[in-house]
Amino acid sequence: GRQRMRIALAQTNILWEDKQANLVRAEEFVIAAGAEIVLFPEMSLTGFSMHTDVTAEICQPYAEIQSRAQMDSTPDMTNQPTTGWTIEQIKTLADRHHTTIGIGWVKKTEPLCENHYSIVTPDGGVAMDFAKIHPFSYGEEHEHFQGGTTLCTGTLGEFWAGLGICYDLRFPEQFRAMVPEAEIFIVPANWPESRVSHWKALLAARAIENQCYVAGVNCCGDMDGRYYSGDSGLYAPDGSLLVPTKKIRLTDALCKEEKLLVYDIQNDVAKIRKAFPVLQDRKEM
Repeated sequence: GRQRMRIALAQTNILWEDKQANLVRAEEFVIAAGAEIVLFPEMSLTGFSMHTDVTAEICQPYAEIQSRAQMDSTPDMTNQPTTGWTIEQIKTLADRHHTTIGIGWVKKTEPLCENHYSIVTPDGGVAMDFAKIHPFSYGEEHEHFQGGTTLCTGTLGEFWAGLGICYDLRFPEQFRAMVPEAEIFIVPANWPESRVSHWKALLAARAIENQCYVAGVNCCGDMDGRYYSGDSGLYAPDGSLLVPTKKIRLTDALCKEEKLLVYDIQNDVAKIRKAFPVLQDRKEM
């Protein structure tokens, strides 16, 4: 039969601006998930903080680090953008638990920082690294963060994946530009409960209009005066919300919504698009 892929969405109650404590909990989630791929929300280890003096990580080009470590050999530079504290820690976790991990972090750039999400593989590689294209001006993110300028796609298990972060979800043209190559979109977020109806509607819409899977992974609980209901989920190419294979609650869950949602999916995107060939009728405007 077709290759199935086990993917887990870690709906976490992020401990505010406490990277070390969140890292410890992230490892617990990775272990409990028992999945090939575990995805965490936006700004996974800090919460949606604008205190970039606390959260931002200084990164050196990976090439420089490698060349210092092994002057005599030529390292493989493929898809190794830069490396900072979070990525280094997550590389260790990914390797230790033979799991691909999606993690959000803040990159120190000038004059403003960047809101990043990276897919880290067990071999110590960064398969994908994306800077959020649309800073959330309503939440004053644009005063602390500059928007990325590059779409990000790459291999995720059996799928060709595309990335978007939180507010990016409101801009369909970003996702459309990754189709027909993309077969699954990964959308990590810190999306508050007050606008959660938009979150669910837009995740389903991105799935329907692009005929691909969409994984929305949101945080939950009370953080910095806002309440997050989670409502993470994996949407099928017809827009339906898939039922998880299992839901896992950690014994030390911080709120009732904190859990892992585990899905077993296979890549039937090409078949679905062929059976109902909407994308062939698309017109460039």
